[in-house]
Amino acid sequence: MDRYFTCFVLENADPTKLHMTHKYLGEQSEAAVQEIMQICEEHFNKSTTLMPKIVFDEVDYLGEKYKRVVKCQSRLKQHLHLDLRAKLDHFRKDDYAYWLPHITHPTSHGLVARFSGYALLKNGVVLKWWLV
Repeated sequence: MDRYFTCFVLENADPTKLHMTHKYLGEQSEAAVQEIMQICEEHFNKSTTLMPKIVFDEVDYLGEKYKRVVKCQSRLKQHLHLDLRAKLDHFRKDDYAYWLPHITHPTSHGLVARFSGYALLKNGVVLKWWLV
């Protein structure tokens, strides 16, 4: 089964290895994937949101397997295109009560990230990329 998600791509990083998931979409039909791409395309063509450097400085462990993550400062969450996330909720609601922006990183105690793009991935492979 094919699984989809959107993510912010860190500057100078391979999004298949290091990214911040924006919206997990799970299994989707081809028609839904085309609609998701259209929504993202329209959003980033109109967006005037400036992406500041995002500070990830709080180490935590998430999930059933307790993966090590670094979380971003909550005051910066407002810069993470929450309106786009809300539009993508139509395709799949979140599994958790709230979204916790984080980067899964096995060794980092913190990092300052600048995002260079936004991508839609299918089974970990980039399907489409937008500049932010």
